Parts: sequence; C-alpha cells; structure tokens
Amino acid sequence: MESKKSSQKARFGGPPGMGMSRGTPEKPKHFKKTMGKIIGYLRPYWIYLIIVAICAIASTVFVIVGPKILGYMIDEIVKGIFSPKGIDFDKVG
Repeated sequence: MESKKSSQKARFGGPPGMGMSRGTPEKPKHFKKTMGKIIGYLRPYWIYLIIVAICAIASTVFVIVGPKILGYMIDEIVKGIFSPKGIDFDKVG
C-alpha cells in the first residue's frame, strides 16, 4: 500500500491561472483589419454607443459632484442647529 502512494507524484490540478504564464503572448497579426471589421459591425449602433458614452460621462460627474453638494447641505444644517437663528432652508434647498 505504501509503495503505491510514494510512486504517485504530487499533481496540481486545473489549468494554469493568472501569474502562471507559459511564455510570451502572441502578437496580433492583422490589427487594423480586425479593428475595421469590429467598427463595421458596430456601425449600425453608433448612435447607441454615443448615448452610452454620454451617460457614462454624466454618471462620473454626478458621482464626483453629488457628495460635494451633500456635504455643503449638511454643513448648513449643522450650522443652523447650533445657531439661534435656526436652519436656513433657502441655502439648503
């Protein structure tokens, strides 16, 4: 029984993952031709792609500006809570 276990090699199962490359990657042979085909396939959808790009830019702007505006509103509310005049809802709203 012992001889069978010792004769078997330790094996690592599965395909190689990230970081376990087996040489250099293959360079593309016809990059311009392939890009031309991809652009040709996407040509009927160019309006949708522009709309998606605009939405992505707007989303990024709102993610950056939203918390900034919320911070200003919270500052005004806190100032109003601790002042005798109260909260100035014209500045908050």
